[in-house]
Amino acid sequence: MKPNQCRMARAALNWTTIDLARAAGVGANTVNRFETGEDARISSVEKIQAAFEGAGVEFIRNGVKVRPAKAREQIAEVAPEDEAAHPEPAVGKNAPLVQVDGVSRVRDPLKRR
Repeated sequence: MKPNQCRMARAALNWTTIDLARAAGVGANTVNRFETGEDARISSVEKIQAAFEGAGVEFIRNGVKVRPAKAREQIAEVAPEDEAAHPEPAVGKNAPLVQVDGVSRVRDPLKRR
């Protein structure tokens, strides 16, 4: 998994870095460092990838695929009940999705076109 795929997967699931950190059992700073291309332990990256895969994300060559039903179940387990205490990410809700063979694919919202 590459940092841009991490951002894509997080945006597709509408997870904040805190949501991802909780799901993966790593610190939010670890998620932020990895997404910006800084050093991160291999074991931490593996935990992050496992959390995404558990939520229905599949990593492909230049992006990610998300199985929507499984993703919604995982979001319900990770997301806090009080939305006001935990605002949504600016990118995730508006990330462009494309349907391919019944699977949602998201483009990297931070990549310039």
